[in-house]
Amino acid sequence: MAVHCLKTWPEYFQKVRIGAKSCDVRKNDRDYKVGDVLLLCEYDPASNLLTGAVVKVEVTDLVDNPEWLCAGFVAMSIKLRAGGCFYFVAEMRIHQDVEQARRLAS
Repeated sequence: MAVHCLKTWPEYFQKVRIGAKSCDVRKNDRDYKVGDVLLLCEYDPASNLLTGAVVKVEVTDLVDNPEWLCAGFVAMSIKLRAGGCFYFVAEMRIHQDVEQARRLAS
């Protein structure tokens, strides 16, 4: 199982947080696997800042078939994990160390 920290725009972040969004489509540049943990970090594209809100989800299924998706992309079914929403240092700049989010999730 790997842990991936990913930027997520506010409208999608909020839907995951309340359970209204249970899938995520991403470029498969991290070799995602079933069982991986995604730390979805709320990101404000206007300010280029992380808000500090994080949702912890688990990948429960994935599809990476190029017949159904653009080559190099993956659709992942996700579910909230216990203690799945938390906050860390607010307004972190993107270039700062996202390892802090990984440490908080473990």
